[in-house]
Amino acid sequence: MNARFLGQTMFSPEGNNLSQVIHRFAEIPFDDLTHLASHLAQTPVALITFMDERHQWLKSQVGLTGKIHPYLNFCEFIIELYFPAELLTEEQDDRDNPARLNGSNSNLKPSPEPIIIPDTWNDQRFASQPLVKQDPKIRFYLGIPLMTADHLMVGMLSIIDYQPRELTPATIKALQALNNQIISQINLHRQLIHSKTKLSQLEDIINERKQVWDVVRQERDFVCAVLDTVSALVIVLDPEGRIIRFNRTCETTDGIFRRRSRRKNL
Repeated sequence: MNARFLGQTMFSPEGNNLSQVIHRFAEIPFDDLTHLASHLAQTPVALITFMDERHQWLKSQVGLTGKIHPYLNFCEFIIELYFPAELLTEEQDDRDNPARLNGSNSNLKPSPEPIIIPDTWNDQRFASQPLVKQDPKIRFYLGIPLMTADHLMVGMLSIIDYQPRELTPATIKALQALNNQIISQINLHRQLIHSKTKLSQLEDIINERKQVWDVVRQERDFVCAVLDTVSALVIVLDPEGRIIRFNRTCETTDGIFRRRSRRKNL
């Protein structure tokens, strides 16, 4: 896998590692979406692949036969063909633009257009691809990049047929709408994981503060116990001169100090 491609698309400038999120996508019902994509396009094969900085793997599929790795290699070839490293470098520079980080929408790019190859046999770029030259002989391919809300590419929705074909504009639009639903699920899942992480961090802070207060409370009780053993009169004042603590000797001295201290400040 092209590390320059994935390294630049899987990590935001803030260092958000999407691979940690993708590995938890099992909770999303991708299989239903994959079957729907195959039905909309009327093709025998549809698949959803995800990728991180080192790997690409199949998340959901319908219609695949034989080994999976050749199909993943084919999808990787498509990605490297349509998203060269030079273009990705420009996109990375754009993401590092301070205007974008400050919330400006002027530099945001629209969602990527579908990659459509009506007939691989008429495209010399695919002449050396094993799945094109040999069985099952892929003839048609449509791929829509899975782009997150912050314009990071995390995978591909792929439609494959073993016959050349043309899809109607209405079908392509429907597949794009389906792709948007997949992205919405991913973005919502990321937000949920982010919220859980923040909650866990908040719980850690609360527990740390509880531990600190426990130590403070123990120290206070210890000091109070020591003061109560002193036979002399001990009075503790706050910065404004108000009595906030006195020892047991003060309470037992004919009851005079105790009554007076409750009526006035020193």
